[in-house]
Amino acid sequence: MRKEFERKKMEKMKELTDYKLKITSMLIDSTSKGSESNCKQDKQELKDAYCNARFPYSWFDNKHCRELHNFCGTCCAKEFGVKYAEDQGKCIYECQLLNGLIVSADPGSPPAPETANVEIINNP
Repeated sequence: MRKEFERKKMEKMKELTDYKLKITSMLIDSTSKGSESNCKQDKQELKDAYCNARFPYSWFDNKHCRELHNFCGTCCAKEFGVKYAEDQGKCIYECQLLNGLIVSADPGSPPAPETANVEIINNP
């Protein structure tokens, strides 16, 4: 009975340690300021190398990162935390531009701000 208790206790301690590591990693990522040059890649080999380095233990995250339409968002989110949202947006724009995912109207102009039109309908 004592051995069973110790085994369960060790499992819970390991689980707690894993959660602490995840939270620490999230805190570090949220305040990180990396380099745009890591994301401005147009060769698939370089993108794969980046994804392998950033996600060595998570098959799903690594596969998600390698997909063409996901690379820029994943890379820029890893390089620039929420504290640097403006840099993150610029990074995504320039990465997508380099990879041909978007077309710039004027080379050298920043991305146009997105707008939305809302129509309010008054129902009697």
